[in-house]
Amino acid sequence: MLVVGPNLSVDQTVAVPRVRLGAIHRVPVILRLAGGKGTNLARALRTLGEDPVLCGFAGGPTGAAYTAYLRQEGIRHQLVTTRADTRVCFSIVDDASGAQTEFYEAGMPVTAAEAAELVALAEAGMARLAEIASAAGYGWVALTGSLPPGAPTDLYARLIVSAHRFGLRALLDAREPALGPAIAAAPDVLKINQNELATWAQHPLADPLAVADAATLALAGRAGACAVITLGAGGAVAVAADRRWRILPPADIAAKVRSPVGSGDSAAAGLLVGLRRALALPEAARLAVAAGTANASHLGAGRFAAADVDALLPRCAVTALEA
Repeated sequence: MLVVGPNLSVDQTVAVPRVRLGAIHRVPVILRLAGGKGTNLARALRTLGEDPVLCGFAGGPTGAAYTAYLRQEGIRHQLVTTRADTRVCFSIVDDASGAQTEFYEAGMPVTAAEAAELVALAEAGMARLAEIASAAGYGWVALTGSLPPGAPTDLYARLIVSAHRFGLRALLDAREPALGPAIAAAPDVLKINQNELATWAQHPLADPLAVADAATLALAGRAGACAVITLGAGGAVAVAADRRWRILPPADIAAKVRSPVGSGDSAAAGLLVGLRRALALPEAARLAVAAGTANASHLGAGRFAAADVDALLPRCAVTALEA
């Protein structure tokens, strides 16, 4: 698998017994990781038995630290070196309430030349993947995360077209302004959350049926295309052709949530693994919800164990979603 996640980061997460505004906090737990949605997805894929290659931007001292963290985890990567520094994202977990407060840098601008280099690097990775995947009939490219300032809004759209040219399938997990052009480029799988879909649809999505309707509209009747829209603690809605399903996590899982960061990325990993295994969409979506739920019980994105997913999988309920 190839993961393209342009807006990478160094993530720092601290957990304290209780957050008090204006107070000094002694930090008993701090976690530093390579972050960004692309990294979270790649890490979760490795946990689920895949060996993806990650493409993105990295630059400056924080970019060097980011790359070092990747090497420590054994995540394969092909990165474009930028003049601007890689961003830093910071999260605070309040152990008393379970609430998490997050501070995400937008990222420093990339140049047009750097963006073109990323496209070329990703297309070279697609060419290699196409050769490897030819025996199976197809391989997967995941396009995920926000775009850093300076990157063209049609970056993902261009890469979806490239993936199809190489005979690969593309999963899209993005938000506006990149989402609209990318949906128009016909990704094979749309995996976004309810808020991102509502922004694209330009109206609130009050319930799972409204989510399913908007997802169906985004698929535009394309043969073989599907969507899994995550609903946070409410699980997910899966849509394919004229079929719709609701997938719910175990009812008692809310009490075990430690940090939701990366749960959407972990769900995307579960979905990709399920589809790669040729599971039917409802079962692939069940695996997605199990992976996202497993992630939420751990500090740090994508740091769950495969055994967690195995234990949760039979407890995630799949039902037909009827109008």
